[in-house]
Amino acid sequence: MRKTFPRRRTPTGRERRTCWARWPVPPGVPARPSGRTSGGDRGEKGRSGGGPMRILIAGNGGREHALLWKLRRDAPSASFFATLPNGGMAPLCTGVG
Repeated sequence: MRKTFPRRRTPTGRERRTCWARWPVPPGVPARPSGRTSGGDRGEKGRSGGGPMRILIAGNGGREHALLWKLRRDAPSASFFATLPNGGMAPLCTGVG
């Protein structure tokens, strides 16, 4: 005869927390990671080279065009290059290859 076990109850509330949240936070440590910083201190601080930024986009499809368009909007001073750019990418970057 086969044994039947009681059905496991679905965790709710506190029991459903992810693994990192099961233990108390030590004193002096922030409860959660801070995430992004405020917009004022984001520029050259994190970059190691200090020179002009050059970005290469590999590919010539719609995803690459969308990525290039967004990067161009966020970093207008950077130099952009693409391997075999399509018609929509050509005005936004320099073709290589």
